[in-house]
Amino acid sequence: MLLTVNGTVRELSTVSGACTIDDVLLALCVRKEIVAVAQGNTVVPRSQWGDTLVSEGECIEIVHFVGGGSDL
Repeated sequence: MLLTVNGTVRELSTVSGACTIDDVLLALCVRKEIVAVAQGNTVVPRSQWGDTLVSEGECIEIVHFVGGGSDL
């Protein structure tokens, strides 16, 4: 299955030809607890990742949380 992930076309192997956002994150070795995911232009709630199907050719954005701050 070909997907565009963060602007880069990626090929993911799927057993049944269908996959969920959880499957995509697992295939890309992404730690789920430190990211947010958008499918198209819609942010998908974490509670729905296991049920949200991803289709061939879709655009997925994975945003990593970054901590930090200043000493001001």
